[in-house]
Amino acid sequence: MTLGEDIRLCTDSPITLRSNSIFFSSYLWNTGETEPGNTIYEGGKYWLTIRDSNNCRASDTILVNFKSKPEINLTYTKFSKCMGDTVSIKATGAEKYLWYQDGQLLPKDLTDSTLSFLVNSNNTIIVTGYIGFTASCTDTDSLKFAGESCCKAVIIPNVFSPNGDGKNDIFKATVITADKENAFYNFYRLRIFDRWGNVIFTSSNPSDEWRGENREIGTYYYILETRCFGAGEDIEMRKGDIILAR
Repeated sequence: MTLGEDIRLCTDSPITLRSNSIFFSSYLWNTGETEPGNTIYEGGKYWLTIRDSNNCRASDTILVNFKSKPEINLTYTKFSKCMGDTVSIKATGAEKYLWYQDGQLLPKDLTDSTLSFLVNSNNTIIVTGYIGFTASCTDTDSLKFAGESCCKAVIIPNVFSPNGDGKNDIFKATVITADKENAFYNFYRLRIFDRWGNVIFTSSNPSDEWRGENREIGTYYYILETRCFGAGEDIEMRKGDIILAR
């Protein structure tokens, strides 16, 4: 007599254990059940003792593991539709996760329930969550949204006074986006020249500032080249002059 192999199931529903031998005079499960079949509602170790008409006895034990099927839920911890900005999301409801971005499996630790990524023109994130030991114990959630070009304007001052009084002490090209001051550029180059055409400052970071260090009062010139995420391939060029005053 055998109860079969140990059972691992992804279910919240009861199951019925049965002996492979059904023509015996008595059955006794450790739960007190006296029928050949025993419906169980939770995992654990179960055993059955049977007797035939000659009072010969046999028994077997089976281990049952239940796991509830996961219910995966994706939530944003940081959201933006601006191309070049970062979105952060978190998955809950499982023990392990597989992350896919635009159809590609991401090389992440299975226990990592968070993901951050740069916004593109089209964004599709899929996560499959696992619980326990069986491939059937999974659930999937996804999100999809289109990115937008968020560069709205650039404010470039034409005069600054780096004298340490806390007012207009720096020269900086301020990028105004849809929702905040930031630069979502895939190309940015600022060059500042003296009156003889020599480059005295250059930057590829929109956050950089020129403070006019060791420069005389006078007129200087700039060229700003930018290309915003989602705004095509053309580089936009701006030129102008700056007055450095003390």
